[in-house]
Amino acid sequence: MRLAQLGAGAALSFVGIVVGCSQSPSHSSTDLGRTGVTEQGIQGGTADGTAHPYAVGVCIGNKPSAQNNFQCEGYCSGALILPNVIATARHCVDQTTKVIDCSTNPTFGARHSAMWITTSNDMYQGTTGWHQVTSIATPPDNHICGNDIALLVLGTSVPATDAKPIVPVVQYPMTDFNRWPSRRVTAIGYGNDGPTGFTAGTRRIRAGIHIECIPGDDFIPCPAEFNPNEFFSGDGTCEGDSGSSAFDDQSVLQNKPVSFGVLSRGGDNAGDAGQAATLCKGALYTRLDKFRDLVIQTANSASSNWTLYPKPVPDWTVYVPPPADAGVDAATKPPTLLGDGFACDTNAQCKSKVCADTGAGLACTAACDESVDPTTCQDGYVCKASVCVQNLGEPPAATAAAPGQATTTSGCSVTTSGTGTGTTAGLLALAVAAAVARRRRKG
Repeated sequence: MRLAQLGAGAALSFVGIVVGCSQSPSHSSTDLGRTGVTEQGIQGGTADGTAHPYAVGVCIGNKPSAQNNFQCEGYCSGALILPNVIATARHCVDQTTKVIDCSTNPTFGARHSAMWITTSNDMYQGTTGWHQVTSIATPPDNHICGNDIALLVLGTSVPATDAKPIVPVVQYPMTDFNRWPSRRVTAIGYGNDGPTGFTAGTRRIRAGIHIECIPGDDFIPCPAEFNPNEFFSGDGTCEGDSGSSAFDDQSVLQNKPVSFGVLSRGGDNAGDAGQAATLCKGALYTRLDKFRDLVIQTANSASSNWTLYPKPVPDWTVYVPPPADAGVDAATKPPTLLGDGFACDTNAQCKSKVCADTGAGLACTAACDESVDPTTCQDGYVCKASVCVQNLGEPPAATAAAPGQATTTSGCSVTTSGTGTGTTAGLLALAVAAAVARRRRKG
């Protein structure tokens, strides 16, 4: 849980990941540079304005006022799933350590005393759009990894004129390719625009972020070590975006937004080639479809069994079990081929038909020819012995910009929307390699 800023970043892996909510700096709101507030938030994104008010800001402590220098004690993000229910991350409401080691899977700590949400796109401005949280629902399992989800019940409903609820993906599994084929998400949150400094508080949006892996998915499965309650996406979210939703790209464009999950944690590129952190890296989300019972039970309670809201009852409350494979025997079903970066034992397991030692054990990778073009490997990899392996500090073979990258106003290099190569592809490979290395150390 990097995603709300409590400490220094850690290199992305499945072992150590920065945690916490974006805290207010110790100085006054005047020192924040109020003119910069409109240029903050999701890295590589754009100011959202009033277009998506269902993506809400979560204020830890009392709502901003003159009495508290118009600041919250901490900042997170969330999404309105019912007029009086917000989906967010549990570490936004319960304290955690700064770095999470999922091999030990620590537990949540004490609960914050007060919380408010706002539909305003600027958490520093205005007195309208604020609603106080009166109760909180969380999973019964108190371990952080795989259970980082919370549902905030509000004391007053958000008027439909302010924001309309989105659809949480609980009726069907998020792996239903026929319903959500793009495998791309839109991130909308109130977080920082980079891994350092404090710039949280304004809603920003970034579309076209690739989902890199989903446990159990036929097309982009995660490694065996991956928690089945989570999924992994590419770069873009930073500290303070904790709890924000991964919205299906097409649903946002159609103004019928659906959310796959809430943002739990991620990392940055601190230590890459000895450099300081300049880029927020990757995002781990807690899946909503894995917490259907929690969502439905909270919805029933918050709505007083659906007497508080206008009819009809939302369709997503009706569970539709996935169809069984029509007469296909699992033993004869062809295996799913693995993408680059996934641990492997033989060439036949890989889509690329190349299984090689990439620097942290055997993993699927791409073939290359350094004598022809040494720059063909994805970011973070170099061509050696005719295969792409991890770049462990060697200088790049050429100074040309890597494909699929763009420089933002903060000087950070991020993957451009709509591309399937570049930073995010290399990121997943590095994350998987870290998981393989951990498995070997434990063995």
